[in-house]
Amino acid sequence: MGRKKTITDRGTRQYIRIQEMGMWEKIDKLSALDEYKNSFNGIINDALRCGLSELHDIKFGKVEEKSFQPREEKTDDGEIFLKIVRLLREVIINENVNKSIMCSLFNLRQRELDGTTVGTQLSKGYYQDTPDFLSDYEIRELKKLRD
Repeated sequence: MGRKKTITDRGTRQYIRIQEMGMWEKIDKLSALDEYKNSFNGIINDALRCGLSELHDIKFGKVEEKSFQPREEKTDDGEIFLKIVRLLREVIINENVNKSIMCSLFNLRQRELDGTTVGTQLSKGYYQDTPDFLSDYEIRELKKLRD
């Protein structure tokens, strides 16, 4: 979960928790270098720019040194949109199931109260929690969204 962030100043102290031992081993090796001696922030900032594994490989000669450039993540926009559409369809299906169940419960209660004053008021939609009232409310709110 972590702490709730309340300070938005970029210069404030932030805390991180690194749980992967492999990363700590690389950080320890990097901290032995002169440019990172006593500068954990320097290691983390450079690692954030190019990735800790790449920084480790660059500093220890496993790959050719290059200027630090942020990684560009490749995302397939079409795939993301398909996932969103699938999730929206799932929400719509769940909403329809909920409405059906609620209307069935309403109709059952209406039949139980048939012939009483409350039953008459219920069937005429005088209460704000009846399906007719809620349906009208839903239509009004959907129209507001389109404006």
